[in-house]
Amino acid sequence: MKRKHKNLLKVVLLTLWPLILFGVGFKICSTPSGFDPQRIGVNFVFKQGDGSKYADGDEFRKLQGVLSQKFYFLDSGAQCYAYVSEDQKHVLKFFKTKKLEPKYWLNYLPLPWLEKYRFRKIVMRERRRDEIYDGFYSLYENFRLESALEFVHLNPTNFSSDKVLIVDKTGKEHNLSLNKMPFVLQKRAQMVYPYVHNLFKSNNRSAGIDALISVIELIKYRCQMGYVDKDGGVSNNYGFVDGKPVQIDIGQVVSDESIKEPVNYLREILRISEKMNVWLAKHYPEASEEFQERVQDILIDFSVSLDSV
Repeated sequence: MKRKHKNLLKVVLLTLWPLILFGVGFKICSTPSGFDPQRIGVNFVFKQGDGSKYADGDEFRKLQGVLSQKFYFLDSGAQCYAYVSEDQKHVLKFFKTKKLEPKYWLNYLPLPWLEKYRFRKIVMRERRRDEIYDGFYSLYENFRLESALEFVHLNPTNFSSDKVLIVDKTGKEHNLSLNKMPFVLQKRAQMVYPYVHNLFKSNNRSAGIDALISVIELIKYRCQMGYVDKDGGVSNNYGFVDGKPVQIDIGQVVSDESIKEPVNYLREILRISEKMNVWLAKHYPEASEEFQERVQDILIDFSVSLDSV
């Protein structure tokens, strides 16, 4: 009986495979920018609170002003499309909800021997979606300034300024209603290495090293707050807003109480500082030794404070 099922499955897959390839190819060709409003618009309900944090008074009016600008395509990541505002000060991120939402149509395929596969795929997507939304909600509550978050919209609302004009990669304009779209608004940062590079080019070596150390201090604080970054990168994850370090890419940041343990966050500091030192040794080798000494000072201060407990 199992053999018959396997043979039938092979026949089904062989029959459907050309259609799948055709459909994927057609979809790619028909959306050259990689953007499709259908991929970000979905009826969604987040489980915590109202999921939409409106600021009061002047702050709220400022937000309306920001969203009245045009937003231009900036980048497309694993989870979001990113658009930069006309004044270059803000980044609007739309979740790729079609990638996050479970494909419930799998339940209707008349292939009972795929039950475990269907269940696993649906559960995995549900968990990943909830993890991402939980993460953004929690970071807005507890790590807002450090992640440059200005607004998090995770539930349907009656947004008073509910239209935003975005320009995709091909130059095509899309006038989108924000009411039923999960999105995030962040301040735009200058990424960490270009920022440090500019300091060194201005013969401000000390400030360049200080900037890298400030990112390490930020990582230490994030860990002490109970957040771990599953991504672990540096160049695309951190930046500076008005001279202060921020973590920009927070899609992989999740709550994890174990990272609060000093031995765990020290391991994180060592790992990140090693990556920074590789970059520094390549571009500004004369500063590498001083940077390593500064990192060692952080570790020594930690050891002393731990011994005194």
